[in-house]
Amino acid sequence: MLRWIPALFLVACVVWSNFSSADEVTLRFPRPGKDTKDKKSEVSKLKGKIDPEKSNASKLFLSVGKEEEAIEVTNIEGIAYDREPAEFATIRTAIANGSYNEAATEVQRLATQLESGNVPPISGDAAKKDFDYWMAYLPAMQALEGSAKVDPAQAAQKLLAFLTANPTHYRFYEGTETLGQLAFLVPGDPVAASTQYFGRLATNPDLKELQFRGKLLMARALLKSNNVPRAGQLLTPMVAEKADNRMMASQISQAKVALAQATAAAGKPDDAIKMLQAVIEETPSNDYETHARANVALGNVYLAKQSKTEALLAFLKVDLLFFQFPEQRAEALARLGKLWSEIPNPKPERANEARERLQNLYPFTSVK
Repeated sequence: MLRWIPALFLVACVVWSNFSSADEVTLRFPRPGKDTKDKKSEVSKLKGKIDPEKSNASKLFLSVGKEEEAIEVTNIEGIAYDREPAEFATIRTAIANGSYNEAATEVQRLATQLESGNVPPISGDAAKKDFDYWMAYLPAMQALEGSAKVDPAQAAQKLLAFLTANPTHYRFYEGTETLGQLAFLVPGDPVAASTQYFGRLATNPDLKELQFRGKLLMARALLKSNNVPRAGQLLTPMVAEKADNRMMASQISQAKVALAQATAAAGKPDDAIKMLQAVIEETPSNDYETHARANVALGNVYLAKQSKTEALLAFLKVDLLFFQFPEQRAEALARLGKLWSEIPNPKPERANEARERLQNLYPFTSVK
């Protein structure tokens, strides 16, 4: 599953010492601000009181001194609550690093301790809601990573129950996107189910980034179902949009990758290769997800053209440089497990190594 990449946004001066007992919102990227001496600095955390009456699924309202900040949910990496359990910090860090099994283990350990009364109850409704969200969200992420310990249908039901009961939670759209991804693992019509959930992002009334992301996810679902014409129609106007922040720039680049995939599927592999090479050249080096997706797509187009050496090099880049993304790396390793034996001057030992690493790192992946 693709991770959210937030935008930068402007902020007023924050005086930290005045809010020793307030909640702290961690931003995904530092943003321009000023310190207490009115000097320019980068602000990565805001400390204040969350207003639960105003906050909704799109924006979190935070009272910072005499000012009120409206923080878009796509900019929130996590929230540290006053008097929260010590385990919360470990859980947030593990989720931010994509270590969902580690986070789920920590959540379950804390849940057991809470149930047995060995630790004090969680203080505050907002902190309790976050814990309940993790209880529902983490099994879903484990299922998406192919864990044999989690039933995707049960995970989807649990997450859906939380979102239905908490439609204004600041992780509502993240959870909704996850449900759309899970639709491909449960019985039924995956495209219809996934586009229903992704459509909720696409019709978000407040956040342009979420609208764009929803459409991108719908296009990917259409490509998975081989509905290439419809995917192309959806993607063509998207790649012409202008980015006004880092999140949109990344999403537009990923839309270009998807359009290149549609172009290749429509029987124009050479055009697709040019499009993907342009994306790789233009995308900032620190936009790792776009590079991972572009190189996997490029490798697949080369593979379809029987240009196996070029395909191997593209997949090798993903394995060595963009290993943070399990979905893309698993696919790259699966391809490398065959390509090392099929290129000129084959290296069967490298093919065996790739297959072993695929089995060890992603034992339940469906990519072969």
